[in-house]
Amino acid sequence: MRKTTKKRRRRAAFLLILLITGIAVLKSGIVTKRIQREETKKAVAAEVEALHEKANRDGIVEETPDPYFIRKQPGYSYPNQKLIQYDSGITHTRRHAMVFLPADYDAAKTYPVLSFTESL
Repeated sequence: MRKTTKKRRRRAAFLLILLITGIAVLKSGIVTKRIQREETKKAVAAEVEALHEKANRDGIVEETPDPYFIRKQPGYSYPNQKLIQYDSGITHTRRHAMVFLPADYDAAKTYPVLSFTESL
């Protein structure tokens, strides 16, 4: 009977160690994620501030480094973005836009358009 009791105690101790270790690992992961979140917020704030400094007199940043919404996927051929200029009938100013065309773009075809606008 003593051997059974010792086995149970060892098993209980082992399970307790596993539980404590699991809790510690879980807490360290939560803390790590919190730190990463704070670092990301700081990096984004710095990037936004840098872009504000590059804005022209109309408050428009004409050149942006790798837009955040582009996530390159392996195995896909990405085209370069194209900066176009157009005259605005509303603001009566020359405006700029970045256009992204499909890698296999054909001028003879029609394509759906997705437009992102930040402000006028």
